[in-house]
Amino acid sequence: DPNVDWVFVFGHRPLYTSRSPLKDWPVDAELHVRKAFENILYQHKVNAYISAHAHYYERLHPIKDAKPCPKEDWCPLLLVHGSAGNNE
Repeated sequence: DPNVDWVFVFGHRPLYTSRSPLKDWPVDAELHVRKAFENILYQHKVNAYISAHAHYYERLHPIKDAKPCPKEDWCPLLLVHGSAGNNE
């Protein structure tokens, strides 16, 4: 729809985080989420993917296939907002 200015997607699990995936359960959950949804976000030109699960705030530079997003590609802003108060 050309009248839509922004597309936001919300999900529980993040696609990427700065913490070790070995500290999460199930192991490799981020990888499974990436395989299932990352290309869909690119295909539909999502502006931001906002997730939770991890109990901290993180904003990541645009990433595509686990690498910095090339300037010529469309990549969403990735936010992790899992609320504060839990020392993971």
